Amino acid sequence: MAANITTEEPSQDTLGWIYILTGSLSYVVCIIGLLANTWVIWVLLRRLGLKTAGNMYILNLAIADDLFLAGLALQAAYQIKNIWPFGEFLCRAALAFDGLNMYASAFFVTALSIERYMAVSRSSRARLHRKRRQAAAVSVVIWIAAILAALPTLLASTYMYQEHQNGSYHLCITDFTSFGQPGRQFWTQAFITYNFVLGLCVPLTVSCFCYGRLIVQMREVSMRNDAGADIKRVTRIVTGVVVVFFLCWAPFYICRMILVYNRDLNYWDGRPFVFEISLLLTYINSCVNPFIYALISEKFRENLPCVSLRGRGYKSGKRTMVCDRNSTALTDIQHNSVITHNESS
Repeated sequence: MAANITTEEPSQDTLGWIYILTGSLSYVVCIIGLLANTWVIWVLLRRLGLKTAGNMYILNLAIADDLFLAGLALQAAYQIKNIWPFGEFLCRAALAFDGLNMYASAFFVTALSIERYMAVSRSSRARLHRKRRQAAAVSVVIWIAAILAALPTLLASTYMYQEHQNGSYHLCITDFTSFGQPGRQFWTQAFITYNFVLGLCVPLTVSCFCYGRLIVQMREVSMRNDAGADIKRVTRIVTGVVVVFFLCWAPFYICRMILVYNRDLNYWDGRPFVFEISLLLTYINSCVNPFIYALISEKFRENLPCVSLRGRGYKSGKRTMVCDRNSTALTDIQHNSVITHNESS
């Protein structure tokens, strides 16, 4: 629930429509995202396999998004009512999963960028890195790093009792009042800056470096053979995931940095709208990746449930159903890759 850093919030009575709108849209994102990411997990585990590092990182990214979306329904209800009726345990759990997803997503997107660069470089180290065991070990390290990075969010989580002229209720927020000297404002600014650097600046810097090197490497790799074509297809998927991640998260991080260091903007009438829209974009990021895979990857499209495909399978006026037992999707088990048939891509 990254939105609920305590600042001077405008009245819920006058701006309730903003929270009702974004909360309702969050429910839609929650349902679509859970279905889509669960489908990705099923495809990777049952059809495509996990023998490449890219598949392993995509699987973990989908798991992180599913964990977050599982709690988004609670957050959406909180956005609409501005009251937390689910108790202290779920409050702290929701905040913890929110922080965990924020860092896990950033770290796995960074890992995908590094994996693409190492794959195209075709070095012996890259081949070692892409083995399943090494990719699994890297995934465990990333989860541990994400848990450690999210600890400040958990420590600052607060289940707060609030009295109001219309009654009393509980809030679920991240609050730094109890952190002591040098004061709440300092710790809030430190926390937001910490999020900004670790969740956006570091992944963006690493990804830009990898893609700069990737462009150079791809010019040197022959693209005339099948392996070259596979490299291009896998790289398009990872590029789509990385670009969409930063487009969805950058407005949120930048918005929070501006607001926390310019306190006068807390009284700006447009603040709630800008902030809630930037927050909604981060929710959307958790459900959009499966659509990137399906849009770019033929292997994922072949595993869409009971969808008739035209084109290659459209012969003699008949449609080929991907849920048919004769579908070419069943052959993916043999290849164990998102969109490539060989380990070197």
